[in-house]
Amino acid sequence: MPLLLWRLLTLLLAALSMALSFCHLMEMPVRLTWAPALWMATTNFGGLYYLFGNVGAVIDVSVIVAAAIPCALTRRRHPSFHLTILGALLMATGLGAWFAFVAPMARRMGSSLLAAGEAGRRRRATEVRGRTTEAESSERRAGRTRRYAAAIPARK
Repeated sequence: MPLLLWRLLTLLLAALSMALSFCHLMEMPVRLTWAPALWMATTNFGGLYYLFGNVGAVIDVSVIVAAAIPCALTRRRHPSFHLTILGALLMATGLGAWFAFVAPMARRMGSSLLAAGEAGRRRRATEVRGRTTEAESSERRAGRTRRYAAAIPARK
């Protein structure tokens, strides 16, 4: 009975992990039509994927740990053990691929976002010191809003 429960838990966690990837896949056709400014505004500055990183990381590590328990419970059952260890290794390989391909790009984007945030902080500090009038600042914000609105594709 414990083996059945661990397999069920592992399957549930694997399904949750795959669901996060499937969400990205389903939204990709629409996101490819967006302008880069809109994409950056919604995904990075809007915090759209905040929980993907926090909750998704816990799920991805948990599925590997949960898959190791049935491997230990089935080590004496040869056919079942080989399939169970294969599943655990494939999940670990998927996480390794994420660290090899996605994490470097996320780190690179994070550093560019920090640089953009620092430039914005300096600009706001300049505005506070009175070098930029409130009207100019307001016009700059309105221009960004118009650019983001123009980048949104029209619905049919």
